[in-house]
Amino acid sequence: MVRPAPRFEHPGRWAVECGCTAPVPVEETAADRRADDPVAATRAVADRTPAPGPPAAQLASARAFAVAAMTVVLEVIDRRRPVGALDPFVAAPVADHVIARGKARHESRALPGSSAPGLRLRRVHIQLGVDGAAEFFGSYTCGDRVRAFAGRMGVPPRGPRRRGRAGGGVPAWQVQGLMLG
Repeated sequence: MVRPAPRFEHPGRWAVECGCTAPVPVEETAADRRADDPVAATRAVADRTPAPGPPAAQLASARAFAVAAMTVVLEVIDRRRPVGALDPFVAAPVADHVIARGKARHESRALPGSSAPGLRLRRVHIQLGVDGAAEFFGSYTCGDRVRAFAGRMGVPPRGPRRRGRAGGGVPAWQVQGLMLG
């Protein structure tokens, strides 16, 4: 439900009235008319109650996969794992992005007098979508610095790259988009 903006917002002490526009009349909405009727207001709240949350098994599966995938991604960037470790977790464009980040990180560490600390995963959060995909975000550390990441994962089409990651009816996820801060 979309409601119009409040009829008045305090302009703050720094605002000066310019008089350049005339006030725009605001139409009264059905919600405004229901405000005086407690039964109608209660009925309106009941109509807006959210649907029950996502299944706990799917949420747990998505979070476990995101934690595992981001751990592998950070280890590949840090060159603690081979690039082939990405195959069961990420789509090809994401793998290319991770490899490029790893090369850039390795080249910057190759400079004399520079030793970058290892990357460590801190937090991962999941938001399941209605289309069967899940979005994840979180943070990782690089020494004393905390950096952010965000991504999208979904159930990939079955193909030669996928080697039976699903078990017991739980979807086999694949990271399809990733942004590293």
